[in-house]
Amino acid sequence: MYGVSAASVALPDTARHLHATGATLAWILTAYAAGVGVGAVTAGRLADSRGSRPVLLTAATLLISGALVCAVSPTLATVVTGRVLLAVGSGSVIATALTSTAQLPTGRRPAALAAFGACLAGFSATAPLAGAIAAHWSWRRWPCPC
Repeated sequence: MYGVSAASVALPDTARHLHATGATLAWILTAYAAGVGVGAVTAGRLADSRGSRPVLLTAATLLISGALVCAVSPTLATVVTGRVLLAVGSGSVIATALTSTAQLPTGRRPAALAAFGACLAGFSATAPLAGAIAAHWSWRRWPCPC
C-alpha cells in the first residue's frame, strides 16, 4: 500500500510540524488503511449496480480532494480527515479500475491484469523512496499518491 509506506517514512517530519505524538500519528496510517478497505468494497458494489465510469470519476474526485486537504491542513485532525478521503478515493479507484477489465474482450484481459499488477507492484516498491523524498522537501507532499 503506497499510501501507508510513503506516509510511514514521512511521519517523523509530520510529527515535528504538527507537534504530534506517536499515538496520535498512528491515526494517519490507520485512517488510510481503513479507508482503502471501505472504498474498495463500496466502489466495487456501486460499479456493479451503477457502472464503472461514474464511480471512477467520483473516486478520482475523492482522491484528489483528500490530497488537497492533507496538503493544506493546519492540524492533525484535518490531516486524518484528508487521509480518509484520500484512502476512500484510492481504494475506489483500484477496485473500479480492476472491475473495468471485465469489460475488455476476453483475449485482452490477461495483459490488462498484468499491467494493473505491475503498476501496483511498482508503486509499492517506490513508496518508501517517495516518502523519503517528500520528507526531505516537505511532509505535505506525501499525501498525493501520484
